[in-house]
Amino acid sequence: MTRQPSQREALLLQRLMDGQLDAAGRRAAEEQVASDPALRARLHQDQQVRNFFAAARAERTAAPAGFAAEVAAAVQRQGLVPGMDLRAEREIEQVCRRLLVAAAVVVAGAALWASGLFGKGPDKHLEAAPDAVLRAMQQLDAGIPDLQPPVREPQHR
Repeated sequence: MTRQPSQREALLLQRLMDGQLDAAGRRAAEEQVASDPALRARLHQDQQVRNFFAAARAERTAAPAGFAAEVAAAVQRQGLVPGMDLRAEREIEQVCRRLLVAAAVVVAGAALWASGLFGKGPDKHLEAAPDAVLRAMQQLDAGIPDLQPPVREPQHR
C-alpha cells in the first residue's frame, strides 16, 4: 500500500498545478514528484479530476425551449411533493400566519395590561390634608436658599 501525501505535500501539488510557484519552486516540486511514487499518483489523480470538470464545463448545453415553463406547470399541477395538493399547503400557511398574528396580539395585550393601561391598577392619587400639604411645601422651600421667605420688618404707625 502506498503512503498518502501529507497535507503540506498536497498543497504543494495544488500550487504546482495552479502555476503559483516561481521557477525555483517549480523545479524543486517537479524533482520531488519525480522521486516519490505517492506524489506522482496524487498529481495524476488531481489532474484527472481537473480535466473531468473542465470537460464538463465545456459540454454545457442549453435547456430546450419551454423547459422552465414546463417545470413550473408541473409544479403547479403536482405541488412540490408529488401527490400533495398546493391548495392544502396554502391553507396551512394561512393558518400559521393567523396563529402568529393572534400570538402577537396576545403578547401585546399582556404587555399593555402589565403596564397598567388596562384594568384596575393601583390608585395613583395622593390624598393629604391641606395643612400637611402646606407644611410639606414649606419644608421643600426651606431647603432651597433662594426661596427663603423675605424677612418683614414691623411697620410702625
